[in-house]
Amino acid sequence: MNADVFLRRSVKAAAKTREVRPWAALASNRAAHVRLYRETLALMKKGEGKEEDIALLEGQAQEIERLAQSVRRLGVERMASGLLFSLNLLTAGGSPASVLELINELRDLGFLVRENPTAVEALKSCLSVRNQLVRFEASSALALLRPPMDAQTAAEVIKNLSLTIADPGARVALIVSPDDDVRARFTALLDQNGFLPLAVESVWRGIAEASVFPPKHIIFLDSNLIELGVPETIEYLRATRGAAEVPIVVVSRARNEARDQNLYRKPENKVDVVADTISAADLRAKVLDPVVKQAQDTRAAGEVRAARAAESILGLLDAQVSYDLSPTRKSLVMAASDNNRPDTVRIPACGCLSHFGDEGVLKNLFQVAKDKERSSVAVRVAAIRAIGDIMGRSGFSLSEVKSSVSGDAEKILVGYLTDKEKALRVEAARTLGKAKWTPELFLDVEAKNGAFTQ
Repeated sequence: MNADVFLRRSVKAAAKTREVRPWAALASNRAAHVRLYRETLALMKKGEGKEEDIALLEGQAQEIERLAQSVRRLGVERMASGLLFSLNLLTAGGSPASVLELINELRDLGFLVRENPTAVEALKSCLSVRNQLVRFEASSALALLRPPMDAQTAAEVIKNLSLTIADPGARVALIVSPDDDVRARFTALLDQNGFLPLAVESVWRGIAEASVFPPKHIIFLDSNLIELGVPETIEYLRATRGAAEVPIVVVSRARNEARDQNLYRKPENKVDVVADTISAADLRAKVLDPVVKQAQDTRAAGEVRAARAAESILGLLDAQVSYDLSPTRKSLVMAASDNNRPDTVRIPACGCLSHFGDEGVLKNLFQVAKDKERSSVAVRVAAIRAIGDIMGRSGFSLSEVKSSVSGDAEKILVGYLTDKEKALRVEAARTLGKAKWTPELFLDVEAKNGAFTQ
């Protein structure tokens, strides 16, 4: 286990001396024993070992792991000290690697960390750093451990999880310009290049927009800003969470392009300059291609994190925590409804939406349920199950659903009663069983479908 490796590193970083305490060496030795027992046990089970030998080895593995946990308990606070030390290095410009690894190790220690105030505070400190990945990992750990959190901390955790669920492949561009023509032209250029353009007139609104959902992949600033100059605006953006590392492009008037190149272009700080007359092809080749490539390269890893975020929110909902989770609804609806997202994201997203029982969510879930071409069986089952949970909890009748949410709700659900997939048949029957029925509606459905007598 790597926990003990980082335990010893944190001891070295946090202690005044470089001496490794005897218990740290013992923790490493115990961890090696646990790993050895687990590997041997897996091999025996795979090779169909004798039942009594497997039972004996399982007992030994559990005991040695208990001993290893008792040693680790001594080092949780030192690991927390190591995390705070690494956070200070990150703030000073260091790498986030050690912070991420220590967060993961603390998360894996479970109740030992949840019951340790120093370790919990160290994880909470990670929520205030600029690095988005660090904020996500800390939020994921806190959501899993569920220690006592005040409303502000819980809101920050939920916000970070929600942003992570947002489509990692969606490329969003922010345009800040007081000029109507510049906003209109660059909105069109970015739309042609597959970006979602968001245009604002005010610098202050642009700075505020840069830090909110959805996350921005590139920001365009007019060289003729009114409220602030370009350098001051860039300085504000670089101090804004969510925009600290986003590429910034200054839109210059064609006659002033050379001058503005000298004034503002700083590749090392991800600041470029383009003329307001640039073509769509040139804009893509000059500044957009790297953004597109980065989004493609990071999509797979982003989807894994999105799945973890959705599972974390689902865990909080199942645990019936008192935190307000409604801010996650928008990103969950987007994830569940997007046919380009993997099932590992869409299925837990549907599960989360079952807790938000309103007509808007039902409408999206019915769209997912009826899309047989682009939604897998597992996703449709999850959507139908969520529909049933919402209808059962909120008291929606099938008549109300038909009139205000989905006119073909009856056809979708009853149609699945005779589907070749058993999972769909079962879930559709359960959902119909949770709906409120009137005799007239029952007879109407029976007459149209005959499903209840087949």
